[in-house]
This record gives sequence, structure tokens and C-alpha cells, in this order.
Amino acid sequence: FYKGLHHYIRTWNGKHPMPYDFFSSMNTGAGVDMNWFWKRWFIDSGVPDLAISKVTEGKKKKTILIESKGEKPVPVDLTIVFTDNSTEKIHRPVSVWEKGGRVVSISLNSEKKIREIRLGSTYVPDINKKDNIYKAY
Repeated sequence: FYKGLHHYIRTWNGKHPMPYDFFSSMNTGAGVDMNWFWKRWFIDSGVPDLAISKVTEGKKKKTILIESKGEKPVPVDLTIVFTDNSTEKIHRPVSVWEKGGRVVSISLNSEKKIREIRLGSTYVPDINKKDNIYKAY
């Protein structure tokens, strides 16, 4: 991000860029084609909305399915609280949605039992936070 932003600032300082100039400059400076991201966030309509859709807990392997219910791609941030009150944080970048998939599977190897999973963070928007909490019973 910072490479792209610095390239944009150097290229367009004192000029009058249009939004597509910003997108192109960020792509060039970062060396990554982010058109999939720019299109979904700035051209298409919709909202960011992630949900915990399914949790499978075996003796050692746990699988958490995160569903993108909205149209805007956002990073996946999970806070897992185990029954012993220890926590583990898992982060997946926004690029997990690059290919247009609607579900991301996150695997976790731990013998600890899950008490609760919280999806999201202070900095990640989500239109419906009601489906961002999983509680094991």
C-alpha cells in the first residue's frame, strides 16, 4: 500500500488526477493488479458483510467457514476464545476474496476446545454484526 501511495504522490503532485489515475498509479507503484478491489469498492454498489457460516471442531483440527454475504471485500480477522480463556487471533488479507469466491475456509490445529469465535475488528466495516459471533454450547 505504501509503495503504491508514494508512487501516486510522486506522479501526481500538483496535478489534477481523476479516480482512475489513482487506481492505475496505485497498481503500478505496488506492482500488483488491484483492479478487482477498486471495481468492487469504488464502481460497484453494495456493502461489506462477513459472517461465520459454519464451525467444525474435531479432536485436534478445527475448521471455520467465513462467508462473504456482501459485495465489498474486507480482511478476515478472527479472535478465538478457548474454554481455558486463552485466545488466538487469525488474520487473512483482503486478497482472499480476489478470485470472487464467497466462502473462505480457515483451519486451526489445536487440542483446546473453542468457547467463542468473534469475527471482525475495530477497523473493518461490516453491515450486520449479528452473524459475527459463534458460541459453542
